[in-house]
This record gives sequence, structure tokens and C-alpha cells, in this order.
Amino acid sequence: MLYLLLLASSNPRNPFRKFREAAKVVHDVDQQNVPVRFAISSAGLVGSDGPMLGGAFDITFMSCLPNMIVMAPADEVELVNMVVTAAHVDDRPICFRYPRAHDTGSTGCQIGKGRVLVEGKDLALLGYGVMVQNCLRARTLLASLDIHVTIADARFCKPLDIKLVRELCKEHTFLITVEEGSVGGFVSHIV
Repeated sequence: MLYLLLLASSNPRNPFRKFREAAKVVHDVDQQNVPVRFAISSAGLVGSDGPMLGGAFDITFMSCLPNMIVMAPADEVELVNMVVTAAHVDDRPICFRYPRAHDTGSTGCQIGKGRVLVEGKDLALLGYGVMVQNCLRARTLLASLDIHVTIADARFCKPLDIKLVRELCKEHTFLITVEEGSVGGFVSHIV
């Protein structure tokens, strides 16, 4: 996509060509249910790629498309699982972000199904993507204050695991979502 953006922007007399790539994702892929797999690199807040390559708007853009499946792995194990999952989706488009976490292993994952990593009783943290790692670190800090936290990995922004969200809300006084997105990101699907 970057190559196409650079190619489109090379003609200064036509400043509107560069926006055609986003329209292609909407009209030529999503609305036609073409089973394209989007692997989104350099997604999320500033990390090892530097401040110019971070991206916080991919969740907003992709999740507003009606047919798009939107995933964010918490670590390398989940990335492998989501690649396997994406390879088996042949009826609509799907996208996943590259995480910056590290781990090992591999199996597929059920589309639209999150997971509870740690059970607690006081509050719930629902992480999306690599921010699950931050939730796990926060759990350690909160435990030192005698606050017992449930940590859940949403895995999917769309389709959202509504059953998981309802269970977290039912069993806890507070549910806090943690993501790298921006306005219209993961939390907008919870609300």
C-alpha cells in the first residue's frame, strides 16, 4: 500500500489519487466480500520502529467496514494463531496487526472469541493486541495494593466477543479497556 501511495502521490497535478487506495479497500474488497488478508505492520503506538512509523488509526478504519474481521494478537503465539485463522477465512476480508511482543507456539483461534488469561475479583482489564502485555504488568502492580484483577484478551475487535464482555461486566464492578487505537477504536465497539 505504501508503494501505491508513493506512486499515486508522484503526480502533483492529481492530489486526489492517493486516497483511492482506501476506497479500494472499502468498495473493491469489503463490500464485495473478497477474502483478502491484510497483515498490518508498524501498527500501534510508538515502539521499536520509531515515532514516524506508529499507527493508531488502523483499528478505526478497518473495524468500521461492515464485512471486515479485525484481529490484534497479544504476542507471537497469537500472531501465528491468527495467521492460521486468516488462512482459513474464504468468505470475507480479514486483517491482523503485527505485535511487538515475544513468545512461542501455534494453533488457530475461533473467530470472534476472546479469552480470559487471569481470574480476579476486584476489576477486569480487557486488553486488545499487544496492550494485553501491559495489562499483565499492571496486574502485578495492582496485586501489591491487594487489588485482584481479571485479565482478558479480546483478540477480536470485530466480531467482538459480546459474551465475554457481558461476563466481565457482570462479574466485576469495573471493566477497563486497554488498546493502542484512537477515536473510534476498540473501545467504541464495547460501548
